[in-house]
Amino acid sequence: MSSFKTLLLAHHTGDDPATRIAIKQFTERVARRSGGLLNITDIPGGTLGSIPAMLQMLTQGEVDMALVPFDRLGELLPKFSLTCMPFVFDDLAHADRVLNGPFADWAMPDLLQRGLHRLSSWEWGFRQISNNARPILHPDDLRGLRIRVPPIPQYQEAMLALGCVPVIVEFSQLASVMRQGLVDGQENPIAVIHAYKIYENQRYLSLIDYSYGGMLQLINRQHFEALSIEHQQILSEESTNAATTMREKIRSQQAAQLEALRGFGMQIDSPDHAPFQAAMASALTHLVTRFGETRARTFLEMVEHMRPATNEEQLP
Repeated sequence: MSSFKTLLLAHHTGDDPATRIAIKQFTERVARRSGGLLNITDIPGGTLGSIPAMLQMLTQGEVDMALVPFDRLGELLPKFSLTCMPFVFDDLAHADRVLNGPFADWAMPDLLQRGLHRLSSWEWGFRQISNNARPILHPDDLRGLRIRVPPIPQYQEAMLALGCVPVIVEFSQLASVMRQGLVDGQENPIAVIHAYKIYENQRYLSLIDYSYGGMLQLINRQHFEALSIEHQQILSEESTNAATTMREKIRSQQAAQLEALRGFGMQIDSPDHAPFQAAMASALTHLVTRFGETRARTFLEMVEHMRPATNEEQLP
């Protein structure tokens, strides 16, 4: 007979409503399906320190589960860094096919070797660029602007390629540096810009979808394998269900969030993505070299393979 167990779920997702709904759903359904034998304790937003510290606690088994951003997971496992390179995905559906398909299978052995087990892939959405200086309609409009980026090379290289001055600041300090005028702008998904009231210090928002933002729900491998097969299945299925809920919420709420941002005084522009993609080509080249050309080539072939076939390719 299975015994009662409390599992600690750590994350840095903050106040976004889609994340709160998904975590609540995951917690409640796991408890219900396990007959109360699996209890999820939610450890939110920075309680355990930085994301690297949280990831270390997960690998060491000090917490059972965590929601880890792909870009930060890449510091431990380079394959995940590739998913955040500029303009590798055509759209959200394309990202779904890759990340929940061949990429998941390709990356799982690396996770297992690090003592981690993948439960499911969650989503923030594409990253956009905001600033308080001027509308951004073309890459040249960004030249010389100080854009806050996290300590992640993908975003630093992307901003450098656009002619920006990347200013490395942890997210916890973003509001402060914007209020002080130490940066002109920042880049984040719409859900983050809305939830964290970034609009209070930024006037212009350009929707360029330049990098995909997602998280992986991970569980310590030893802790997972110590559970019964039934409880492993419950965690895996309900994690996938919660990921689907968050993905649907993030996408369905975007139009309302953009309208709300306009109401808060932001000017929102939707420039042609092509010039931005062309401008960031050099960044992609640098990142491919940085993360390993063989590894990057495998990933980019996977990305290409998961693109829909053209009408010509579909003809017999």
